[in-house]
Amino acid sequence: MDVAVDVDHLMLGVSDLDAAGASFERLGFTVTARSEHTVMGTANRCVMLTSGSPDIANYVELMAVTGRDRLPQRLTEVLGGPEGVKAVVLATRDANASATALAARGLGTAAVFSFDRMIELPDGDEAMLAFTVAMLPSSAAPVPTIVCAHHTLATLTQREWQHHVNGAQRLTGCTIVATAPAAVAARLEQLLGVAAHVEPDGGRAVRCGQVTLRIVTPDVLRRVYPGLELDPARPLPYVLGLAVAVTEIRQTEDHLRRAGVPCVVSTAGTAVSVMPQHAHGALLEFERAVPRLRGGRL
Repeated sequence: MDVAVDVDHLMLGVSDLDAAGASFERLGFTVTARSEHTVMGTANRCVMLTSGSPDIANYVELMAVTGRDRLPQRLTEVLGGPEGVKAVVLATRDANASATALAARGLGTAAVFSFDRMIELPDGDEAMLAFTVAMLPSSAAPVPTIVCAHHTLATLTQREWQHHVNGAQRLTGCTIVATAPAAVAARLEQLLGVAAHVEPDGGRAVRCGQVTLRIVTPDVLRRVYPGLELDPARPLPYVLGLAVAVTEIRQTEDHLRRAGVPCVVSTAGTAVSVMPQHAHGALLEFERAVPRLRGGRL
């Protein structure tokens, strides 16, 4: 199958794209200029991070709806509800081939479509970005999942966009909150073809190339983050947070405090976190960087 065992990016749905971009800049990220998906009725700004593989991206996409009447049906379902991480986007070389292979495995029929968007480059020029995506049906995965083929990846991964004053290097994880981690992990194993590992807290971890999908219960999250309030408007399971490797935890903490962003430092001093109310619905965890691992392909 031509689906990469790697996460390309996470989609974070926001209600006000300009406000979200300003918030992430305050968090210390470099954020790309606004770009319109005209045919889909959406717009985005992106936090481009550094991938461990030359043919896979690594970023966070801030996505807002601009024309609900143009939204594809599956995207309408994915982007509905309150702000937060809305989808896990996997990498592929060929979205059509991936959709066919997934259907052959009994994972349902994906909606496949191609689109493009103009983007302002760091030097002020404009360029076209092109993609083909396969939006998996809800029956295929425990959380909304999209498979994406980049046709202009080199244009998207500009070095200037990958420098962040908070020391961010790359997306390394996402946190899925669920009442039954084992059941969620089993569905991810079926989709990705990789084995889940049992965590000491009873949760599960599924390594997807350069990103680890961590599945934990609400009780575990509340023990780690006392006072954390989960959004009752979002039915479980859902993707609550994302983890980003940084150069130095102290550098990240210092930036956040100077910017007036409330943050929580782990007891061991190896991580600093920002609660969802300060990151448009996402639990944002900055972790000390570890050596990169390259993703494989099924």
